[in-house]
Amino acid sequence: MFDVIRLGFATLASAKVEEQAAYYTGVLGLKLVAADPALTVFANQAGQHVVVLERGDAAGIRGLAFEIAPDSDLGALAVQLRASGVSCDIQSDPVAGVATCLAVADPDGTLIQLVPKFDSFDVGPLTRGIAPAKLGHVARFTSQLRAQLAFYKDVLGFRISDWRADESAYFMRCGPDHHTVNFFAAPSSKLHHIAFELRDWSEIGRACNILAENRLRLDWGPSRHVIGHNIACYHSTSEGVRIELYTEMDQMTNERLGYFDPRPWHEDRPQFPRGWGPEFGKSAWGP
Repeated sequence: MFDVIRLGFATLASAKVEEQAAYYTGVLGLKLVAADPALTVFANQAGQHVVVLERGDAAGIRGLAFEIAPDSDLGALAVQLRASGVSCDIQSDPVAGVATCLAVADPDGTLIQLVPKFDSFDVGPLTRGIAPAKLGHVARFTSQLRAQLAFYKDVLGFRISDWRADESAYFMRCGPDHHTVNFFAAPSSKLHHIAFELRDWSEIGRACNILAENRLRLDWGPSRHVIGHNIACYHSTSEGVRIELYTEMDQMTNERLGYFDPRPWHEDRPQFPRGWGPEFGKSAWGP
């Protein structure tokens, strides 16, 4: 029904907004561009929204915003959604830099905001922190895996990139990146991690040094994943939000071909979407 172009921002609940703002600006290197009693907005070097913090009792995922075609008729799309049984609302000025959007809830109750136009922020020079290029993807545990796959595929138009052979996890894309969202089957639904793209491998090394200087230890990596083949490392904020920093993710730049752009480290040639069996969990760089 929709043609989602890219992931815009993630809205995260936080009980310690000021403390987390210091992390997102001083360590991650984002720019605080707007704040009110309810929402605090952070942008990247390009002036794009990437993270919104919403005051709450505990850290967790509240919403995702996706960019759709700028000429989208939100009223007509709302009629189509409601006719298919999906509740939705048109929101005005839901967050700084977004004049209007179409808001729906996914099967886990996470707010999905479909935005025809994001305003860019004038962030000036960013001289501190890791400074990621973009928010690349969001991974979640879900107790409703099948319903989530159907919603993102049939309503939002995502495609399945890869999955675990036991069907416990799926990776989905809306553009050339291997995945924009991924879901892990679990007894309860919650955030797994949010992921920021860095420009290259050298930036991963620089980021690790910045994390060490700020006494933030790595949970895993750096190493190369099997599914998606991105080089990645993980750490967690003081509220327990897991952050992935990555580069060199698989790309499918031509959907008609149906395979990912060839890379020397691919297991198959060419690499088509597939289910991954017992080898999943082993880095391409070793066990």
